[in-house]
Parts: sequence; structure tokens; C-alpha cells
Amino acid sequence: MCLELIEYITLDAYVEGQPREIYIYYKLLDEPLKDRRSLF
Repeated sequence: MCLELIEYITLDAYVEGQPREIYIYYKLLDEPLKDRRSLF
């Protein structure tokens, strides 16, 4: 069911030694949500 809500996912360019930003675009929202790793 989760996959039905996701429009697409994009990643920032790879830079050695730095984390990538992950953007998740949902079908029902106009703006992307950034990676939520800090919530878990």
C-alpha cells in the first residue's frame, strides 16, 4: 500500500564522506519530504 502513495524518489549527487539528501514525492502532496532518518 505504501508504494501506491509514492510518485517518485530522487537523490542528491554523491559526494564522498557526506550523506545524500533523499526526496520522496507523494501523489497527494505538492512538496517533497526530506529523509526522515532523524525521526527513527
